[in-house]
Amino acid sequence: MEKLISRLKAETRAKVASIKREADKEAEAIIKEAKEKAKRIKAEILEKAKKKAEMERQRIIATARLNAKKEKAKLIDELFEEVVENAIAKLSKVRGQKRYAKLISELIKKASEQIADNSVVVVLPKGDKGKIKIPKLKGKKIKVEQSSKLKAGCIVKASDNSVLISSDFEELLMEKKQAVKALLKKFIEGE
Repeated sequence: MEKLISRLKAETRAKVASIKREADKEAEAIIKEAKEKAKRIKAEILEKAKKKAEMERQRIIATARLNAKKEKAKLIDELFEEVVENAIAKLSKVRGQKRYAKLISELIKKASEQIADNSVVVVLPKGDKGKIKIPKLKGKKIKVEQSSKLKAGCIVKASDNSVLISSDFEELLMEKKQAVKALLKKFIEGE
């Protein structure tokens, strides 16, 4: 009987050892698979994080570029307004000079000749009425008015307002706004 017990113990130990080896192999396989899965998940998480970081970087760059473009446009607008103000201020200074009076007289004459109506109205800046020589044109009656809105230049119009020829210097500058802004942009960008 002892042999039988001894043999059963040996068989049991062998079975236990075999089960333990199988369990160890299975555990190793499970651990290996878990490590590989963890490695794949880590790589996926890193890749997603890299993509997210790159997208965020691109968004930040795009926002910065847009803000820079807005700032540049704002600067150009401010510079344009400053250019217009300076130009009008300089024109206001030359309003008392003879060459300004001569130029305005010529503009009035040319504009009056282009209007077919026999009666025209000349609008001058307030204070210029006595300084500007209004040309006499054969067959034309010329009425002179003053406007505080007009800073420099003149406006000539038919008495019925059907035709208006503006030589308002500020208005002429505003008509050239895009060209002036393009020059300012080139100046700012150093071209």
